[in-house]
Amino acid sequence: MKSDLLYTVPQRNLLLLGAVLVIIGSFLPWEIDGDFISTWRYGIQIFPVFADNGGILVLLLGVTILGLVFHSEGFVKYPTQWAFTSSIALFIISVYHIVDWLVRRIAANGVIGAPAIRFSLIKGHFPENDQ
Repeated sequence: MKSDLLYTVPQRNLLLLGAVLVIIGSFLPWEIDGDFISTWRYGIQIFPVFADNGGILVLLLGVTILGLVFHSEGFVKYPTQWAFTSSIALFIISVYHIVDWLVRRIAANGVIGAPAIRFSLIKGHFPENDQ
């Protein structure tokens, strides 16, 4: 069976869009911390020093899903099941990062400048932007 028969065109386009957003999102800021001098925690930080805060695993799963969508079935026997398994693993990792942030936020116990989750593709309202 050919790969183009595994997914309809809308399904394939949505899988492509989701994988591209995951890959781009692994390089964007995930969390902002601090009050007067804030620090941003990136999934994968490349400049000025390389740092991984869980973004490499997210990037690898995004690339895996992308590879499973655009390959022949002769390479992997059940690509749809592997893509589904990779998607579930990606979801579990995302939930882990949100719970980790929530635990650290509760441990801060109302401290000014406590960690705040940051969704990089959506510009949120932050008090330091007020002037």
